[in-house]
Amino acid sequence: MADRQNSCGTVPFGSSGVPDDSHFADQLTDWQAVRTAPVVTDWERLRNGVWPWFEGYLGCSDLG
Repeated sequence: MADRQNSCGTVPFGSSGVPDDSHFADQLTDWQAVRTAPVVTDWERLRNGVWPWFEGYLGCSDLG
């Protein structure tokens, strides 16, 4: 996480940790398959919700 632009991770039980949350297990399958996703901390990307580089990712190892 020292270099957030190149960091990857998976949150198997959602960021809230609440079982009734609609996003509770949306990364569980990736976690089980040892696939990671880019960690996005850039507020402009988060606000816009558009990450064309993220489409069709298979894991961070595929990003470069």
